Amino acid sequence: MGIFEELFGLNTKPNTINNSDIQSQLIKNNWQLINSTYEKAYQINSEMKSRTTEIGRWKNETLYKFLEEEYKRHYPVFVLEPIKNDISNLFKKVHNQEFESQMSITDKISLFSVYYYISQYFRILIEPNQNLRSERYSDFPEMEIETDDENIKLKDIFKELWEEIINDNNESWIDVGSEEFYQIEVKMLSGFLSNQWNKAKAENNSNLKAILFEMSDVGERYLLDENRILAKGETESLIEENR
Repeated sequence: MGIFEELFGLNTKPNTINNSDIQSQLIKNNWQLINSTYEKAYQINSEMKSRTTEIGRWKNETLYKFLEEEYKRHYPVFVLEPIKNDISNLFKKVHNQEFESQMSITDKISLFSVYYYISQYFRILIEPNQNLRSERYSDFPEMEIETDDENIKLKDIFKELWEEIINDNNESWIDVGSEEFYQIEVKMLSGFLSNQWNKAKAENNSNLKAILFEMSDVGERYLLDENRILAKGETESLIEENR
């Protein structure tokens, strides 16, 4: 029995919903992916509506918590798995110093910066830490991964699912879920990148380190080698250690 059945006594066995009953074209186009989530969400909302006023205030919160868990379930498959090989290969090139060999760079590059941007499109970029660049490798290429922005599509699917099922202009997705889902994505993406970085590091017996930044330098900075948020001043200390 899941958490929602335990807390609220809900029978979340999906009803059968006909695709033709769905209003959102985006949901229709991705029905194979999202159908079980939609059906369970629809049933949770329907059952909560029928409950007494004492728990009425829980109705939308219950649905939101369910969608949050479903987003965590879908994100690795829908967003991360398709880029796994590209990220793995990119990190392997860094750890085996492929570009240094190609460009005859003799200066030791020991600290890399990995940047992500996930707000309006999806992009991952890696380069030697800007603070450590020397003229000897100032032309080191920016290595990047661009995708079809599946992360944006997934968030849009959940937004439209929420708005269609709740059908309440007083609780828009912007107010309810956009910031929380962004933070969930950052946490899942940083964990994924850390895992891939450390796999490539172990395979190549490398001692390189990498700091993960949001591309516009907002939010937390992560040390990929340890999959943790860097405390204030740690970024500067790492840079000094690797000069």
